[in-house]
Amino acid sequence: MGRRAEVVEVSIGMFPCTIIPDQYTVSVELVCVTGQAIDPTKNFVRITVNQKAMAVSKEAFSYLVPKLLSMEPRKGSRSGGTRVTIKGEHLDTGSQIRVKVNGTQECTILTLTEDTIECTMPAALHTHTEAVSVCVEFEYIPCQRSELLTQYIYEKNPSISYIKPRQSYLSGGRTITVTGQGFDLVQSVTMEVLDIGQAACKVQPPSMITCSSPTSSQSQQATVEFFLNGVLYTGDSPIFYGPGQEEEEEPHGGHFLLEYVEDPQFFTANKEKLIKHHPGEPLTLIINKGPSNLELAPEEYSVMIGSYPCDISFHNDQLFHCSINGSLGSSEGELPVTVSTTALYFKATTLDHIIINSQHTHTHSGLQLKLHFLGKDSRTCPYGVSHRKREREEWSKTLLQMEEMESQIREEIRKGFAELQTDMTDLTKELNSSQGIPFLEYKQFVTRTFFPKMCSDYERSLVQPVYENNALGPRALPETHPLLQDWQPSNTAKPNMEEGITLFSTLLNNKHFLVTFVHALEQQKDFAVRDRCSLASLLTIALHGKLEYYTSIMKDLLVDLIDASAAKNPKLMLRRTESVVEKMLTNWMSICMYSYLKETVGEPFFLLLCAIKQQINKGSIDAITGKARYTLNEEWLLRENIEAKPQNINVSFQGCGMDSLAVRVMNTDTICQVKDKILDAFYKNLPFSQWPQAEDVDLEWFASGSNSRILQDLDNTSVMEDGRKKLNTIPEGASFAMSMKDKRDNTLGRGRSHTHTICHLVTHSYMLRKI
Repeated sequence: MGRRAEVVEVSIGMFPCTIIPDQYTVSVELVCVTGQAIDPTKNFVRITVNQKAMAVSKEAFSYLVPKLLSMEPRKGSRSGGTRVTIKGEHLDTGSQIRVKVNGTQECTILTLTEDTIECTMPAALHTHTEAVSVCVEFEYIPCQRSELLTQYIYEKNPSISYIKPRQSYLSGGRTITVTGQGFDLVQSVTMEVLDIGQAACKVQPPSMITCSSPTSSQSQQATVEFFLNGVLYTGDSPIFYGPGQEEEEEPHGGHFLLEYVEDPQFFTANKEKLIKHHPGEPLTLIINKGPSNLELAPEEYSVMIGSYPCDISFHNDQLFHCSINGSLGSSEGELPVTVSTTALYFKATTLDHIIINSQHTHTHSGLQLKLHFLGKDSRTCPYGVSHRKREREEWSKTLLQMEEMESQIREEIRKGFAELQTDMTDLTKELNSSQGIPFLEYKQFVTRTFFPKMCSDYERSLVQPVYENNALGPRALPETHPLLQDWQPSNTAKPNMEEGITLFSTLLNNKHFLVTFVHALEQQKDFAVRDRCSLASLLTIALHGKLEYYTSIMKDLLVDLIDASAAKNPKLMLRRTESVVEKMLTNWMSICMYSYLKETVGEPFFLLLCAIKQQINKGSIDAITGKARYTLNEEWLLRENIEAKPQNINVSFQGCGMDSLAVRVMNTDTICQVKDKILDAFYKNLPFSQWPQAEDVDLEWFASGSNSRILQDLDNTSVMEDGRKKLNTIPEGASFAMSMKDKRDNTLGRGRSHTHTICHLVTHSYMLRKI
């Protein structure tokens, strides 16, 4: 083969082959690059040295034309890792073969044969969906022929939304379901639990992957990562929220949490070691679950009694029922009960070695003994069999009745919830369309808080509140404490009084004087509790513009109160408002909480009150006991099934200046209950403290003719039932008018008394009342 590369010539038939000098070994080996052939051909290799000596190869060399026929799959994720299979002809031709993607990247070849190339696609260069060219290149020559060219589409990366469940038992093998999008582009998945192990997964396109959790040696919270097509999932794709997942969930960044807990434990209700069972009878076991956060589903475990499967018929968080519809053979003897968690890895847990004892020997001997003693009365044995059969039938009926009751309860809850949702929506719309929540103005709020008892009980029973009419309806004038009314002294005493008030105001700004002044008044024996509360409220009003100074005074007085109470009974301190500083503290908290009540908690509390009131008013309410058909309190539930039908009545309020309103009442409502609902409809835009009471108004009923009468709970038309006088209910039809009572008539009416035993909806003795 010569001594120098320059003197050696190589040809394949008529086509030259250029020697590569760097790869020439004297008289041993040479490497040459073939020339281009026009058509497929086959010929021998000829070597010539110094144009004299010549040698011909024993084997022929072939010129072939490679061709690409197909590629699968033709699309994959932008993150790469998709394994594609290229099929064609003569794909192993030449010494250097590459698969180029878009002319710049390379598809890593895994296997290469004459008609197949398997390679792994690289990651896309761009973040958007695009089609790229894939070409098979030979001997580093760029792709120029269409027979070697195809297209591949990069699509959006798969995205993982969440994994469920998020707990696994230590023994592993629990099925972890991965939910997301775009899993039809995933060929292989590996779940890696950091510091614990890896597990292979199965893809169920397009949105589910199932993995089996690896085994852990201890309870811990581990981080889970996923490799999709061999590429680490980083969570850079948009998150899809599946059913039951909240949109407020934070992005996971490709990392998920999996908590390992102790293996589940199962036992029977009484932890029996031996369960007796008669052959030929159906068997139902109640198996309790040990405390665990695993939330196992019924399909995750199975129960075996020996070799017999036990079907799970009912389950919850604490227990489950399993039953065998067929009968266990009498020759089985003792059978172990085993609970297995159904996953890729099975873990069996024996129920405290519980044994099913068929007791066939004892049963037969008992029957023989019974027949022996009974002799002629052979009907006893069939009776025992019939009795057991009847018990089974009754038990089956009971189960069916329980299922029907549960179904009815679920349906009632569903309808009630839908109705409540509708009511709340209507309530919110009505609140938004009106003037909003009728909050009490700050001055009125402070007045009612500082001076809660403005009138004596005698005055309250005789004096009727004064009302004025405006666009919103009759409105009670705000109460004003006598000490807060405008003071008008005589002209002669006015200068001296003003000077005295100025000097006293200066003294109030002296901290030492004010503390001494309060203590001196409290030491007076005739300084009653009511006087102390009035003093505290007046001081609060006087120092309202100087809350910091007021707070410092209150702190000093509280310190003195604590010192004085420590020697007596400290548990009674701040229990009741018996000192000036306790009332000052109450007033101070009221001032601080007003804005919070109005701006933050006022609206939800008001909506809650309206919703409860609306729900209760849908049914009957007993006026004597206060028990209602629809209530949240079981003790105040009206258990009698009293049919109540709603009806709409048209009511006008005389002197109100408003049009008549349609008010929804129940046909079982008493006159006072109807008055309350009418007042609620007319005064809903005013604070409750400015509403008149039901006893302050008259309700007049206009019949179809020209006759009318004032409706009352008790009058000459009241019906007597079993010696008891029943309260009148709202009559049907016609129209109604409400008006304020005359003060004198109202005063006289309150002095009347009755000796009748009255009732409304119920007539039980402990629910009756005498008036």
